[in-house]
Order: sequence, then C-alpha cells, then structure tokens
Amino acid sequence: MRSTPPERPRLRLIEGASDEKLMKNYQRGDKAAFNMIVQRYQDSLIRYADSIISDHARAEEIVQEVFIKLTHSQHDIQIQALKKWLYTVVRNTSYNEIRDTHRHARLQAQHYDEIPFGRSDTMTPEEVLHEQLQHTAVQDLLDELTEMHAQVLRLRYFDDLTNIEIAQKLNIEPATATTRLFRAKQALQKLIDRQRSREQAL
Repeated sequence: MRSTPPERPRLRLIEGASDEKLMKNYQRGDKAAFNMIVQRYQDSLIRYADSIISDHARAEEIVQEVFIKLTHSQHDIQIQALKKWLYTVVRNTSYNEIRDTHRHARLQAQHYDEIPFGRSDTMTPEEVLHEQLQHTAVQDLLDELTEMHAQVLRLRYFDDLTNIEIAQKLNIEPATATTRLFRAKQALQKLIDRQRSREQAL
C-alpha cells in the first residue's frame, strides 16, 4: 500500500512556486495555490490601496473584493500577468472608491426607504452588506451558514474587527482570515439573493 506523502514538503514547494505555476495550479482547482497567492500579495496590495484612499480598514476590504474577482476571473487572466492584474484592479477599485465616496456624500441628505434585501447604486458592496446585516431578517440568515462562516461575519460586522484582528482572535493566518471572510460573504449573499427572489415572487 502506497503511503500518502507528507503535506509539509508540498507546502514548501507551493511557497517557492512562481506566480505562473500558482495560477496554473489554481486554474486546475488547487485551493492551496490560491491561498498562497493571497498570502504572497495581500499585505503589499493593502498598502497600495491604503496609499490611494488613506483608509486602512477600507483598503483591506478592497483587496478582499479583488481576490473575490480573481476567483471569478481565474480562467480569463493571463498566467504571466497575475501581479499586473492584481495591482491594476486594486488601483481602479481604489479610485472608484474615492469617486463613490464623494458621490455618496453629496446624496447623504436624501432619505431612502429601508428595504432589507434591496441594493442601492450609491453604496459600495461592503456598505450594502453592512446595511443588510442591521436587519433582523438578514441576521437570521447567519444561522443557515456554517459556524465558521457565521463566526467570521459576526466578528467583522458586529464586532467591527479588521481582517488582521480577526486572524489574531481566531489564531489563524491573515490570508486565511481574508479567504474565510470573502467565502462567508459569498455564502451569505447567495442566501440574501434567494430570499429576495422569494419576496419578489409574492
């Protein structure tokens, strides 16, 4: 019977892999390769976003959103252009954040009816989710998530912890906290979309 090779040497191999190798592995479904991409670029991307918007907490969220975009665009990105793609999307998202923040400030005096499962074109995705989580109906959806996903969402949106603080509290790597948080947000958004569809059908 063949023995299973130890995990540690494989992790060392991934850590030393080029971006091209990591992208090839990730496109083949290797989640460890994606986690290594996050670990390799997360801190520098946060610093880059923060240098543009001067808001470290929001910079963390922007980088998280960019990694989500990476999961959706993995097969459309040229494997040799990963670093350029990441920095370009972070830059564009950061400048969009500045534009949207100014736009939101101009409209803040307007009154909006609160619709738990609705969206507003004047709000960023992060603001929309934060607003939705203020409603009991959405909070109840957390009970339908896995405990791991519900826990990280509560730490982020109810305890107002940053990704780094979440990692420290859970004794995990910051890259793991980032990955866990955006997967939790994806899972919650699916539940919200499902609930919205049900309400629209009534």
